[in-house]
Amino acid sequence: LIATAVGKAFHVYNCAKIHLLFVSPPQEDSIVYLIQDRLTTYIAVGKSVKCFKRGKQVWCLEGHSGFVHTLLLVGQHLIAIDDRNSFKVWDRKAKELYTELHFNSDSFEISCIVHPSTYLNKVLIGSKQGPLQLWNIRNGK
Repeated sequence: LIATAVGKAFHVYNCAKIHLLFVSPPQEDSIVYLIQDRLTTYIAVGKSVKCFKRGKQVWCLEGHSGFVHTLLLVGQHLIAIDDRNSFKVWDRKAKELYTELHFNSDSFEISCIVHPSTYLNKVLIGSKQGPLQLWNIRNGK
């Protein structure tokens, strides 16, 4: 499946035939980030992260004080980063906040994040200032 944001909605296509399968309902704000696993699409809209299956919203994660701009899937966790430099790890199965980290924007403003495939429970976070940090999402170190 391929998902693409189109203004305030997103479309899901079949890869084999590039056939439109689903169109999400229009959101209240533009979709800033979109990520997908096998059957689920996650979107960052405003201060929340919404989860969709087959084009229908199944749940919404709220609790960010800033606008969410980056998402990453790591196993059963969904990582969301907002413009107030808050790093929240959500448990996708329990649909609740797993852990939260805050970074000082003056010394480390988060610009990107990646999960090295051979590193269990770890993410590499890049900053606009240049340095990188390796964090274990399970224990917050």
